Amino acid sequence: MDDITLRIIKDSVFEFRNAIELLESNEHPNSSWFAEYPKGCCGDTSDLLAKYLLANGIKAEYVWGMWGDKSHAWLEINGYIITLLRTNLRM
Repeated sequence: MDDITLRIIKDSVFEFRNAIELLESNEHPNSSWFAEYPKGCCGDTSDLLAKYLLANGIKAEYVWGMWGDKSHAWLEINGYIITLLRTNLRM
């Protein structure tokens, strides 16, 4: 993956995560999973991020498994792991 593509992906991921963090609770009253973001919503946010990236021409693979001793969901793009945990945005 070239540096330009990687920069586009990183920028898109940060833009998506920032949009989530800017939402007020009254802007998503029917989303019980989002009330404690990031706790317990890694699957939903990873799924939404995958759709957001795909709409921008970036294909990501949704992965669910164990992250240490807890279940977790994340995306992978060409071997890069993308997780939206507030304290651990990794790429």
